[in-house]
Amino acid sequence: MAIIFQFKRITIIGWSMYPTLEHGDVAFFYRIGYFLSKPNFGHIVLVQDIPNTNVPVVKRIVGTPGDSVKYTEDLVIVNGKVVNGFYYEKMTDWHKNESQQVELGQDEYFLLSDAVFPDVAFVDSRSFGPVSGRLIRHRALFAYSKDGRLRFLY
Repeated sequence: MAIIFQFKRITIIGWSMYPTLEHGDVAFFYRIGYFLSKPNFGHIVLVQDIPNTNVPVVKRIVGTPGDSVKYTEDLVIVNGKVVNGFYYEKMTDWHKNESQQVELGQDEYFLLSDAVFPDVAFVDSRSFGPVSGRLIRHRALFAYSKDGRLRFLY
């Protein structure tokens, strides 16, 4: 049995994953991780072929198959528990005070940006909806910044 590792090098453009990834960081993603196991909560992933987008996107998984995801202006709630630790202190004004709820199917994932900037709309599952697992091609391994800092992302 042969195992082939497929790596992808991506230069981060934009601030949607700040402070985890900054504009200009170089991130390395690997594919082997999802041949052996499924994407999971908290993974930073590279997603390609999302409808109405023409570039790959880098986002964090906050909802996995079977999860119930509810989000408002101030909160992201997965299966009744508030998501903490991924920079969601304040959501954007996209949804005002209305809550949105998504029940994820067998192969669906809910992806969000890490950054929270007032009046800035990011492209993530709040706009393009849940993502099929087959579109999640790579998982983040590590990144290095313009000043030479190396960070492991798994």
